[in-house]
Formats: sequence, structure tokens, C-alpha cells
Amino acid sequence: MGNYPERLEFEIAYRVAKLAIEDANIGKNEVGVVLCAAHIMGDKYNTEMVFGRMPEAIGADGTNITCTTNSAAAQAQVGLSPGAGRAGGLRM
Repeated sequence: MGNYPERLEFEIAYRVAKLAIEDANIGKNEVGVVLCAAHIMGDKYNTEMVFGRMPEAIGADGTNITCTTNSAAAQAQVGLSPGAGRAGGLRM
């Protein structure tokens, strides 16, 4: 908790994601899908999310799908991560 104006929104988001993985008591490579929410005023943050950089930032090499939602425009973008075609295929 606290106010950290020197931190970028994306930095805060991936730190929270890492903590969520720890809290779930799973390995980062067990994360198969990453869902991110964009927001209207987030320029650099949204760019990182739209291009699916969150799995890379948290080190989740097993991620097959990234999805970015934007409720203001009622749209979603789903993309396959580069490793989606690896042995084992997609897991949901």
C-alpha cells in the first residue's frame, strides 16, 4: 500500500501480477492465459498491455494466450503468445 508517483503503471501491474502468482502458490510457467484491462488515460501502460508484454514481464514462459479488454470502447483483443504452438498445445 502507498503512493508511488515515480513508478510507471505497467511496473505496478506486473508487480501485482507476480504477487498474485505467489499468492496462488503456482509456478509462473503454469500461467496459461493473461488477461489485462486497459484504461482510457493509460498511454504507455496500454501500449505494453495491447502488445502482450505482461507474460514476458512476469516471466510466464508457459503463457499461450494474452487478452486485453477495454470496457470504455466495449472491445477485447486476444492474441496467441509466441510459444502457443509448443508441445502440449493450448491449455485452458
